[in-house]
Amino acid sequence: VRVKRGPGWMWDDQDGHGEGVVVGFAFSGFGWARVKWDCSGKMNNYRLGPEGAHDLLIVSPRETVTCRARHVLVPFTKSPGKGNNTCDQCDKRIPNGDPMHRCAACDYDLCPECYCRAAPGEAVVGGVVTSASLRKGARVQRGPDWKWAGQDGHGEGVILGASRGGWAEVRWDRSGDTNRYRVGQEDAHDLVFVVPRSQASASPVAAKSSPAVGDSVVLTEGYRACDDAAEGPLKPGDVGKVVRNSDRRLLVAAGGREWWYDREALRSANAGNPQA
Repeated sequence: VRVKRGPGWMWDDQDGHGEGVVVGFAFSGFGWARVKWDCSGKMNNYRLGPEGAHDLLIVSPRETVTCRARHVLVPFTKSPGKGNNTCDQCDKRIPNGDPMHRCAACDYDLCPECYCRAAPGEAVVGGVVTSASLRKGARVQRGPDWKWAGQDGHGEGVILGASRGGWAEVRWDRSGDTNRYRVGQEDAHDLVFVVPRSQASASPVAAKSSPAVGDSVVLTEGYRACDDAAEGPLKPGDVGKVVRNSDRRLLVAAGGREWWYDREALRSANAGNPQA
């Protein structure tokens, strides 16, 4: 079971401010779970009721870090003698025996540092590219039927034009390669559109005035329409502090707890205040 720190947390940064996995139940007493943390590598026992405290919360799939195709990244350690992996975010080599997170289907890997910095569900992906929806200049990335290894450099590219028979020509940013990909040929779709960041983050907390880490935000009255915002530590009008920032969500600390909020649920604490 995947977990993160919960409302009763009192263990400083043992979790590395990330997720972990329950590896068993402690023998130190009834109601304790033993957890190994992804980011810090530490393993300790945590309360599941003793002292009236609950140190852990179960992580739902929506909160986990994904690859660009929305597959959840899972912990992985490569056996010695199998060659090194490279982090697809920072390009650092990951030696054999070191922990990492990966999507085997997309051959997408993150080192521990990049995984811990990643925001849950940070990838922003649109629909598949078809012959009808294809447009020159559109931003794309590998899609559900991708079979072309690392031609894309594990990044984004731009459509240069259409080719006959259900193919599109794409130039990739990272690798610099240009090739043709299926957008209907063989009933396959190698590409998906990348949603422009300005569209993905349009909200009361506007991208042009996006809060930085350390800024204060307020929960708005419309929070009930925003996923699980009601389960977070803020009530309407309460002020919290941004501790992490992604394109679509903000990690806010308040009352000794942290919670990922959709931007639509928040506004800047300074919004509407008169200028000095």
